[in-house]
Formats: sequence, structure tokens, C-alpha cells
Amino acid sequence: MRLPRWRFAADGTCTRIPALGVDATLPPRARVRTAACAERSGLVWVAPDPPVASIPAWPDSALVDGVTVGLAHLPTIQTPASAGLCDNFLDEAHFPFVHSATIGTAAPEVIGTYEVSVDGWSFSARREHRFSNVLDAEAVAGRRPLEQRRCMTYRFEPPFSLSLRLDMPDAGSWLSIGFWVQPEDEDSCRIFSSVVGPELVDPDVRDELMASELAVLMEDVELQRRYRVRGLPLDLTAEVHTRADRVTVELRRALRRFVEAAGTPAAP
Repeated sequence: MRLPRWRFAADGTCTRIPALGVDATLPPRARVRTAACAERSGLVWVAPDPPVASIPAWPDSALVDGVTVGLAHLPTIQTPASAGLCDNFLDEAHFPFVHSATIGTAAPEVIGTYEVSVDGWSFSARREHRFSNVLDAEAVAGRRPLEQRRCMTYRFEPPFSLSLRLDMPDAGSWLSIGFWVQPEDEDSCRIFSSVVGPELVDPDVRDELMASELAVLMEDVELQRRYRVRGLPLDLTAEVHTRADRVTVELRRALRRFVEAAGTPAAP
């Protein structure tokens, strides 16, 4: 049997207290704190305090710039790691040794200069390079060069939303990877990830790509699980950074700006 309970309106005011009867005058202090809530990108977004940033943009339809695309969601993963996973997502230098079984190259690639554009608490980072496009069927068949151009554009939006768009002009294709981290506590988080692109309309390509992306993600998760100390220092002097860390350094700066703007002093 379902027991009667107090009921509240969307603004938090109490509309019924069963023990007082139907026509009772309800105490004004009988109210609850409300939170902003919205559904977007297949996720439910909740802001317990007044939102200070908008919900990140991500394709919600089968069309992007007039082009038909496919959209697929990876399984939600819970892992003993901090939101420092954002740092991992933006770190290109770890590919050769962490992802040697998937997307890593045989030798480390020199990380070139990124063009960084800051927009409030958010930022974008872009660079072009050449890579072996093993997913291009025309290149694998020898009808197009295997080594091709690729433009990588990272986007960060606070607090823990990231995306990576891969434009491959020689193959005439592109792919975007969305990555969202939901911290549960200092040592646990949930990871939500999606992939969108024109080639995903083909079920076989979609399944192959999703299996590949999941394998890459699990390599990152296994690395994070080995860490004894989890966290993401926002003080740039707490760690040693190199030129190859340009994007992850910008992440720390953006998070510090966001934390300070939200009224919580960043840890030194």
C-alpha cells in the first residue's frame, strides 16, 4: 500500500500535508529547495544552485549542418577516478603508450602547436597534423593515400563537458566525440560518451567504431584506476608541464576561472 506523503509544487511550495486534511492552511515554511533541471543530449542535467553556465551544445537530431548523421551512445561507465579524467581526454601525448593496442602509434608523435581560443570559462584548441587513416576504406584499398590530413578541435565547457571533432578533408569525412564526467565524490565518477558523424548511418561502420571507441575509453579507465592519488591540481606550479601539455594547462586555467566565478576559492 502506498502511504500518503507531503506534496510540493514545481516552485517548492507545499501543496498538501495529509495529516492536516484537504482544506488545511499549510505553513509557509513548508517548502523545499528546488533545482533547475533539463533533458539534453540524452542526459538529465541538474543544477542544485542557480546555473552559471549554459548546457553544452551537442547534436540532438539526425541532421548536422544539413548533413544526415548517425548518433551512438557508449555504455555509461562508473569508475574509481576523479573528474581529472577530463585532463586525460585532452592529453594527446599519452596515445602511444596508453593506447598502444588501439589508436597509439609505434613511436611518439611530436605534439605541434595548438591554436587556443578562450571564451569565458570555455575554450577551444585546434591543430592540424598528418596520420594514417586506417578507417578510410578507399585508403585501405589503395585508391587513396593512407597518410592523410586531420584537423583536431577540442572543446571544453564547464564544469566537465568536452568534445573532440576530427575533420579528415582528404577522406571527406568528420567525426565528433562527446565526453561528460559526473563526479560522485573525490574518488568516483560516471562517464557518459557519444559519437556522431555521417559515417555512423551505416550500422556496420557504427558498430565497428563504437567497439573501437569503447576499447580506447577502457584503456583510459584502467590507467586512472591505478592512481593512488586522484585529483586535478589547479595550481600550475603543483605539476611539471611541457609544451605538449598546452591544452591540459588551459583546462586548469579554465576550471580555476570557473570555480572562482562560482564563488568557491580554488585550492592553491
